[in-house]
Amino acid sequence: MRSSHNQILDAWITVEQLSEGNIEKSDSKYKIFQGDDYQSILKDFLKRQKLKSSSGIAVYCGIFPFRKIIEVLRGKYNLKETEEELGRASYKFTFALYFDKDLKFLADKFFLTMSGQIFKNRELPKDFLIAENELREQLGQAFLDGEFNEVFSKLLKKYEISPSDCRYYFVKNFADEINLHSFFLKDLKYAKSIYNENLNRYLSGFDSVRVNLDSNKESSYFNPKDLETILEPKNYPLGRFPSNPIYPLSMMQQVAVNLASNADEEVGSVNGPPGTGKTTLLKDIFADLVTEQARIISELSAPKLKGNLVCHDKLDLIAKLPKEIAEKGIVVASSNNGAVKNIVNELPQRKEIYQKSNWLDELKKINYFAEISNDLLLEDEDVSNDKKHWGLFSIEGGKKQNRDRLQNVLKAIRQELNSDKFQSNPSVYEEFKIQYQKLFDKREKMQEIADKIRLHVKLKNDYQQFEVEFHQDDAQRRSELSKIRDKYTQLENSKKKIETELSEREHLISMLNVNKQIAAQDVELIKLQAPRFLWLKRLFTPSKLDTYFTRLNQANESLKAELEKVHDESQYCHGLQKEIKMHELELNQLSQRQQRYNEWKSKQEDKLIRHQEKILKLQSELATCTVNKLNFSVPYEELQVSNFWFDDAYREEQSRLFIKALAVRKQFIYDNKNHFEKALWIWERPQNYSMRDNASDLYKTAWDWINFTVPVISTTFASFNSMFWCLPENSIGNVFIDEAGQALPQASVGAIFRSKHIMAVGDPSQIQPVQTMDKNILGFLAQHHKIDSKYLVSSTQELMDSASRYGFKKQDGTWIGLPLWVHRRSSDPMFSISNKISYDNLMVQGKEETRGLGEWFDVGGGAKDKFVPEQADYLKEELQKRHEEFDDIYVITPFKNVSVQLAKELDKIGFTKRENGKPINVGTVHTFQGKENKIVYFVLGADNMSEGAARWAVSEPNILNVAATRAKEEFYIIGNKSLYKATQSPIIRDTIDILDAYQSSLEIN
Repeated sequence: MRSSHNQILDAWITVEQLSEGNIEKSDSKYKIFQGDDYQSILKDFLKRQKLKSSSGIAVYCGIFPFRKIIEVLRGKYNLKETEEELGRASYKFTFALYFDKDLKFLADKFFLTMSGQIFKNRELPKDFLIAENELREQLGQAFLDGEFNEVFSKLLKKYEISPSDCRYYFVKNFADEINLHSFFLKDLKYAKSIYNENLNRYLSGFDSVRVNLDSNKESSYFNPKDLETILEPKNYPLGRFPSNPIYPLSMMQQVAVNLASNADEEVGSVNGPPGTGKTTLLKDIFADLVTEQARIISELSAPKLKGNLVCHDKLDLIAKLPKEIAEKGIVVASSNNGAVKNIVNELPQRKEIYQKSNWLDELKKINYFAEISNDLLLEDEDVSNDKKHWGLFSIEGGKKQNRDRLQNVLKAIRQELNSDKFQSNPSVYEEFKIQYQKLFDKREKMQEIADKIRLHVKLKNDYQQFEVEFHQDDAQRRSELSKIRDKYTQLENSKKKIETELSEREHLISMLNVNKQIAAQDVELIKLQAPRFLWLKRLFTPSKLDTYFTRLNQANESLKAELEKVHDESQYCHGLQKEIKMHELELNQLSQRQQRYNEWKSKQEDKLIRHQEKILKLQSELATCTVNKLNFSVPYEELQVSNFWFDDAYREEQSRLFIKALAVRKQFIYDNKNHFEKALWIWERPQNYSMRDNASDLYKTAWDWINFTVPVISTTFASFNSMFWCLPENSIGNVFIDEAGQALPQASVGAIFRSKHIMAVGDPSQIQPVQTMDKNILGFLAQHHKIDSKYLVSSTQELMDSASRYGFKKQDGTWIGLPLWVHRRSSDPMFSISNKISYDNLMVQGKEETRGLGEWFDVGGGAKDKFVPEQADYLKEELQKRHEEFDDIYVITPFKNVSVQLAKELDKIGFTKRENGKPINVGTVHTFQGKENKIVYFVLGADNMSEGAARWAVSEPNILNVAATRAKEEFYIIGNKSLYKATQSPIIRDTIDILDAYQSSLEIN
């Protein structure tokens, strides 16, 4: 673990320590001391309880409002106050003392809260853990040596605590006690001691080349190549959840499923705006994992596994579930308890199975522990005679109550496996293989078609490109050949001229040779005359002799000149002959180039013909194929709602394969029921195996069998450590984080380092995690720990997005995970508002009826803590007109006090509905994320005196985005329009423009 990573973890630990020590001061289970004889009061209180050996008492001392801590930090470190709405106002205690049933102090359970230390010392503690341990040791010794009341009184005096600010509480069983510590501290502290690739990537982000799956052809980031690869038929899963086959996944849903099924990625995320089918794609991913587990089982040499891990003694062995099967286990986790409850409760319901098929009959025949699921998971529900669940596919885990129920379900399965009621059917292995091969072959055939289509497209593109290049090359070559032909003509003409001149020169040389011969004869003649005249020398006068020799010299000179002329002309002619040969050589080369061009052109034309023949052949083969092939040339909206390659009939076969996979699963559990039973023993009492050398292997093996038996098990992050404390790193096959945008980044650490593969599903453009401290204080804590503030003000979704290879780059440069674009919940104008303010208009309307109603009711008035009575009165008048539609209406607001006051006001007209004392149809935006209704009234509240709060409510699009997308058909805003316009928020400007334009369009029509 890098030091920077430890700094991040330390910062999260500090935040979690500040969150510790919450207590509901007004809860009647917490008792107030009446008098100062504390020991007697507690003893008398214990006598009135039903005591067990593990019972005892807890005393919470120094209770104060948490807002005082915020005030201390702001004052000490000069931090500005913000207008943002924080989490539920809470009370903290300074420290908690625990005593057993005999009032013996339990030092190991004592804890001092960081809030208490800040409240006492008026600053952030430097050595908090040291201070806590020192006080623990002091109190342990003091209660051991001293008198109870005296020790307790001195302790209160030291911390300046009044007895009226203390509460005591009976603990039935310390093992089951509600944890007042942070739920995440143990995992955060443990994470500092390990090196884990998934956690490192979560903290650092993805550090290699990302794949931007931008499917908008108008975008500069348009990436059809990678999308085409992911959407090849061979990458489609063979298993599918048995929902209506006429509704395939949209393109980006399919991209997400295909990547989850094929990409060897440990970390990934899916970003789904509201109503884009996040749960739907999870169902198909789950179905594929279950189907693949069945495939691996069917390929085993024998379904009955041999024990390979010592369980109790050397003769008692449990079989490890094969790694390939175990790595496909499924856990769903979330900070939102409602989200995990919705998923696991929805999956096994009969209504989720396509009703017009015979699939329910097939599921009934397989009977994947359906009776157990209906009897034990629906024991508090009235399901009449018609059983609600088709089988035991998913179950809630997490908190102790749910874990106990899971344990009871597993015991019931063990009992059924060993009863006459269970009917073994080994033939299911072969039946699955036949169906699997059938689908596999169909997929392979479709891949062949896709390959042919891709080849056909490639050949056509290549042909067109080749044809263009051929004509361009041919034109260039013909242009060059034209110049060559001109040069050839010039060379031939030049050669003829040279040859003519050479002929003339050769004639001249012939004549010169004649002259040369005459001159030579003259010289010889004169030389012959000389001896006759020499003896007469004395007889001749000197002048006569001079004349003779002059004639001789002149003849010689004439001969010499003629010789030179002949030589020069010969040389010149030689040059002409050489030039003629060069011209002849060049002419030959030009002829060869012409010949090569002719050969090249012939070959290229042959290639074009053969290429065209291949295209026509493939075209003929594909003429009978009526597949919905991948086509990026269609409009963006059409592309997003498209699905490719496979038809309804194929999807039916996929669902049938999934059902047969469940049959394989059940038979495999029966064939290995002895190993399942041992796993159940281990998981029921893991502490009994903690001292064994192979404890980690035993825990993991036990979990693998349990998660195999119940394919989908959920938990909240708050319960993750209590459920999985015994599991080592990378021991859970797949963790799917639902509503990851609502989860604090530190909440998911334990899930991340314990998982082999992890996928976050959510939307950072909706409501962020609920914080109890404003951003200025969190920014200070980030500075204090020397980390980027994003780690304290973002969500699990945002860090998972940063860690993802596959995703999408938004216009502002933000990287998000795989985007889903097809929205099927809200009509207009809600869809258009959400699309404009949060999604760069990239969402596509997938709803058939797209016209709804929407309007801004401009209602002002004076506000008290953001609540405007005039707005409440206006709302009551509106709702009274719609009394019959109360069940179809939600009332939402950005502010807590406004929601409280509205709930009270709407009680007067019988609108407000409550569960466990809390309103369920009136509340803040935060409480409605993940819900939907036909009609939504969004009450803004605030006035000019609370303009800062109004500005906060519209400073980011998240609040308005969630409010608008809760409504399926009608959305109304009640608020002071001029006040919110004055904030100059582009979100408000766009919303008003869309509502006004929509109203105008309704009036025109």
